[in-house]
Amino acid sequence: MVVYSIKDIENICGIKAHTLRVWEKRYGILVAKRTETNIRYYTEEDLKNALNISILYRKGMKISKLAKLSKEELSLRVAEITEIDDSFEKNLDTLSISMLELDEYKFTQILNKNIEQKGFDETMENVIYPLLEKINLMWVADSINEVHETFVLNIIMHKLIVEIDKIPNQQRNSNKPRFLLYLPENESQKLSLYYMYYFLKKQQFPVFYFGNSISLRQLVLATNNYKPDYLFTIINDSFSEQEMQPYIDQILEEFDGKLIISGYQAVNQSIQSTENCLVLSSLEEVNEYVDQIKNLLHN
Repeated sequence: MVVYSIKDIENICGIKAHTLRVWEKRYGILVAKRTETNIRYYTEEDLKNALNISILYRKGMKISKLAKLSKEELSLRVAEITEIDDSFEKNLDTLSISMLELDEYKFTQILNKNIEQKGFDETMENVIYPLLEKINLMWVADSINEVHETFVLNIIMHKLIVEIDKIPNQQRNSNKPRFLLYLPENESQKLSLYYMYYFLKKQQFPVFYFGNSISLRQLVLATNNYKPDYLFTIINDSFSEQEMQPYIDQILEEFDGKLIISGYQAVNQSIQSTENCLVLSSLEEVNEYVDQIKNLLHN
């Protein structure tokens, strides 16, 4: 059974631990269970209940009234809000509940409404990426397992592929610089790489999505054939137990363009940016750099 500490509930639901204790004492809601050694803990049902309460509380409902509702009534009220309040879908708690319940209908309904009202880019920036950050937090806290993560990633990946297919490909012989995107072996950041593929295509750059789990030999063959100006990768999981610099040096020996690297390991290992290798700490920095390239083309 998955259990949560009061700090987990605070981080996931955004309700301060002090407030949780006050609500428990004053209203008898979100009552923590205790181990034989008197350590407080919450179950997955408690987490769902806390998420529902936090949603309704932030919508202006008084905690004294919420305390009188059953778990079923709380869930019903949240479902009603999700249906009628178009501005409410930004609340990540509803997506978190849908993920915990593996409710694909509700999850996709919320995403579709955001995309319809705000556009795909704003949905990615203000909904999807904050949700992924929250998932990472829940993963560290052992609040979710790989089933929940896979559920979310598959849905978002499908949305990305649909948007990518809407964008026409650029001719390879255009005057714009070419990008090649890939992930090295043992790297899991496929969703982030697909988003980069979407972003570059939308910026009307010729881009070759080479794929994931690419060996150095395959990479050299691809760069020799496609001859990209920029090579982009994300190194977040791989090279956690070995130095990354020799791998980078091998790429730069074979590749004449500029290597752009993002991801935790590139930052954690303090890989230095050089004339031929640029280390960026986030996809936001990557997007800003791509915008700079585009602006130079127009000047």
